[in-house]
Amino acid sequence: MSVPAFTPILLGSDFNVYGMARSFYELYHKPVKAFAEIELAPTRFTKIVDLELINGFSEDPVWINEMRKIKKRYADHEEPVILIGCGDGYAELIAKHKDELSDVFICPYVDYDLLKHLNNKERFYEMCDKYDLPYPKTKIITKTDHDSGDKIEQPFQYPVALKPANSVEWLDVHFEGRKKAFRIKDREEFDYVLKQAYANGYKSDFILQDFIPGDDSHMRVLNAYVDKDHKVKMMCMGHPLLEDPAPSAIGNYVAILPDFNQDIYDRIKNFLEAINYTGYANFDMKYDTRDNTYKLFEINLRQGRSSFFVTLDGYNLADWVVKDYVKDSLKGQETVYGNKDEEQHALWLGVPAKVFKKYAKDNEDKQKALELIKAGRYGTTFEYSKDMNIRRWLLIKWMNHNYVKNFNRYFKENKGWSKLMKNFFTIIGGMGTMATESYIHQLNLRTPANNDQEYLNYILVNHATVPDRTAYILDNSKPNPKIPLLEDFKQQASLKPDFFTLPCNTAHYFYDELQAVVDVPVLHMPRLAVEQIKKDYPNAKRVGIVATNGTLHDGVYDKEILDAGYELVKPTAEIQAKTMELIYDDIKEKDYVDGKLFYELVEDMVKDEKCDAVILGCTELSLAQEREPITDLPIIDSQSVLVDKTLELALKTQKNK
Repeated sequence: MSVPAFTPILLGSDFNVYGMARSFYELYHKPVKAFAEIELAPTRFTKIVDLELINGFSEDPVWINEMRKIKKRYADHEEPVILIGCGDGYAELIAKHKDELSDVFICPYVDYDLLKHLNNKERFYEMCDKYDLPYPKTKIITKTDHDSGDKIEQPFQYPVALKPANSVEWLDVHFEGRKKAFRIKDREEFDYVLKQAYANGYKSDFILQDFIPGDDSHMRVLNAYVDKDHKVKMMCMGHPLLEDPAPSAIGNYVAILPDFNQDIYDRIKNFLEAINYTGYANFDMKYDTRDNTYKLFEINLRQGRSSFFVTLDGYNLADWVVKDYVKDSLKGQETVYGNKDEEQHALWLGVPAKVFKKYAKDNEDKQKALELIKAGRYGTTFEYSKDMNIRRWLLIKWMNHNYVKNFNRYFKENKGWSKLMKNFFTIIGGMGTMATESYIHQLNLRTPANNDQEYLNYILVNHATVPDRTAYILDNSKPNPKIPLLEDFKQQASLKPDFFTLPCNTAHYFYDELQAVVDVPVLHMPRLAVEQIKKDYPNAKRVGIVATNGTLHDGVYDKEILDAGYELVKPTAEIQAKTMELIYDDIKEKDYVDGKLFYELVEDMVKDEKCDAVILGCTELSLAQEREPITDLPIIDSQSVLVDKTLELALKTQKNK
């Protein structure tokens, strides 16, 4: 059956334009007309894009004046002329002037008022609230807030995400350090970005968001086509595995694995149809391990830069608008939900395969991608065998060279250095610092290493400013240490350690909540200490605990000791006074261990309280044991036990580091 005649016109010259042109060419074997202000690399030296450059074409009034001229050129066309904007600015301009253009051009876009709402992230999030679509916790920062001179308070722990609310206006803002979106690491960087943005012409708001932990592989992208009757006809979801780290390109995907999620499809479909959407739509979202939800970042009222992955996986992007407006064949057709059949999956790459292999996070999904590469089931937008010549071949080589260079230059800075260290664990310490130092010292001493490379890979978070745990447990009106601890765990979880250690007994009061926000084990020091009793003192019946007032009060050791079948013995008031004096007055305040006092309090528990074993339930007491060791009394050193367990587990997970 012959295809009715039609003419597509693309606006722009970027990867999206080339991807759409290639999609049209795959179906109808004809080049596509395109108009743009400048010629970008993807559309150079090509036979499938007939590009015409117009100075100033990216903005009004030049754009609409030139479009009036282009209208006259196509006014006598009998066949439909489809106008497709392949960038945010062009999509907005088409929607703005749709009424004037629609007598000649098919303009598959929403009305301008709806576009303005959707393009503005603040209003988009308001619509998300209305239609029950999750998005990251958000605070709006206005220019007025900044210009007031008052310190802008932000409610989230660093790092935070910061992005301009008006993505079109942001295109014209330039300053050193400008990025498409920012991952802000501290207050100084936060203040700098706001100051520079508003000093260099930006007038709209900023979106400040809680940073969702996790690397690029936690992202998802969804492309949809909605017909002229506002019915969703095609949805295709992708699982990005790697993003471009270059400052101007952060957020641009360079590797996408096909994905399928009916719940997300249903949610987005209901949203688009409820708001009477029309045309192409592109959504970015990220999986939040903290509450197991996909959270929307934004909607793009166009195809995405990487949307050729849809065509690559069998759902040709160009075909939908032709079926809708030329063939009129979509009415009554069921929605196509992409990528359900894994046998049809193909990997989309925007970088050379070697870059993907080197920089993508090692996980199960990467292995799936590598299998697709091995099987030859992968492709790119711009390497098209039917559109190859020596100049384009050289251009592609140059582009790939730049990708390699940019990843080498920017990946560590902008995408996290943990990629360079595989198989490591994270220590959440600093409670107190000297005790944490003791834990590290013992860990390194016991590691069987003959050279630098044989020691363990680990990250130490020495969070010394975490509020006093004992003070809070005894009086909940005091500053809550759980809040910064939760943020520490969330932040570090994004680096994907093999496990966590928490060398502070009292902090285990929050253990269940801390473990709940990460998907890898957190070693439980009190539990491990109690388990050690059976190994060291198999005949023990009465087990004593010496620790801070907070640890004794929270009962974290009580349950473990009683559940193990032992008789729990807590210190007398006199013994506890000695213990607190040693921990706070001597070790924490003076970094001094009174060996005589230490021996006395343990001896009192053994001889006066008839304990068969005494657990040192505070890491400061473990420090005391390191500096003034007691060798003739039945001691279980909780930190020492944690050191041994850490070493045991790390040697397994880092066997092939």
